[in-house]
Amino acid sequence: FTNIEREPHTTKVSKALERMEFALQSVSNVWRSVLAVPVYVEMISSVLEFCLSTFIGHVVALDVISVSASESLGEWFEQIANWPANCWIDTTGRDANRTVSRLALKAQLLAKMMNARMVEILAMWEDGTLPGADFAAWEVRSLITAVFESSENRMECLSRIL
Repeated sequence: FTNIEREPHTTKVSKALERMEFALQSVSNVWRSVLAVPVYVEMISSVLEFCLSTFIGHVVALDVISVSASESLGEWFEQIANWPANCWIDTTGRDANRTVSRLALKAQLLAKMMNARMVEILAMWEDGTLPGADFAAWEVRSLITAVFESSENRMECLSRIL
């Protein structure tokens, strides 16, 4: 994952995401009819949370994200944001449903940030959108550092994300 620029790496990441999605759907198909709704919801929420947090961890650990890599990452996060719909049941009002909704929102916001301008990311931080989706300041700072070149604007932006 460290050299996302090279075509073999982007292909590997795409295939890994496809396998993860297939595995989630398979688990969902097997366990949805077997487990009680609250147990199923908690189990699938845990699996989704692990997958998303692992992927986010790898992305924020990148030192540099180019424009082309940023576009690929945006597409992958959009794909991940759709995972809950593919393995989910309607459990309106349940806590675990909120957990999965929060995870999907985080993936959607990451997709948006991958193609956003720095001022747009800063605005999402300052209006509470990113903190409200459980983004830590260090995650947002790491993404900004990786995506945008070093400049006075970037330094100012980073100083405002606390």
